[in-house]
Formats: sequence, structure tokens, C-alpha cells
Amino acid sequence: MNMTRRNLKEIRPNNYINNREAVLSKRTIERRKKRARRLRTIFGIKLSLISFAVLMITVVTIVAFFNINAKASETNEAKMTTKYYTSIEIKNDDTLWNLEDQYNNGNESKKNYINNIMELNNLNSETIYSGENLIVYYYGN
Repeated sequence: MNMTRRNLKEIRPNNYINNREAVLSKRTIERRKKRARRLRTIFGIKLSLISFAVLMITVVTIVAFFNINAKASETNEAKMTTKYYTSIEIKNDDTLWNLEDQYNNGNESKKNYINNIMELNNLNSETIYSGENLIVYYYGN
């Protein structure tokens, strides 16, 4: 015989069915509450771990960035030296290329150094004559 709710009510008293349903629903509610608490705890732990990981990645990135900038500024400061100007008298065998070898400490390319000397002395060509005075520059600490 297929028992339906209506049939159960007829067999058992009404009180018994309501009490049993009430107990089952309390158990079910307690289980669901426990499960929800456990899920919230797990979710909270995962969220905390993810937040911590993001924070650590951010901190490491910032530290690395400033460390790279600090090293770059140290190398720039090491390369930065004072620029000194001096006047020289051209001798018989002097050329701008010889002067560049003598006064440029490697802070500039040869061509750039010679162009700057030509501009500084208002020269139109690389030809210089003995007895002329030229202003040249060099770098020092």
C-alpha cells in the first residue's frame, strides 16, 4: 500500500507527525547552520590568504622598483662628473681628433665631442691651425 501523508495521518495521531517534522527540521536547520559557518570560515581563510598574497606581491614589486631606481641613480651619480673648460694653443700636429683623444674621458662619443668643440669655438670645418687658441672641455671629479 502506497502511504501518503493523508494515509499517515489516518494511521497515526496528528501530534506525532508534527513533532517528527519539527525535530527533523530543527536538525536540518542546525546542519545547514553548521555547514554555512564552516563555509564562511573557509571562505574567510581563503580571502585572507589571497589578500595577504596580493599585499606581499605589491610590497615586493615596490621594493624591487625602488631598489632598481636606487641602483640607477647610483650609477648615474658615478658617471656624473664636473665639466671643466680650458683654453689651449694649437700646436703643429694637432687635430680635433687628437684633442678629442686627449680631453674626452669617454663620457661622450668622439663625433659628439668634436661637434661640441666646433660649436663652442664657432668653427665651420674640422680644420684648425697652429697658434690658434681653442676652448675645450673635459670631465673630472
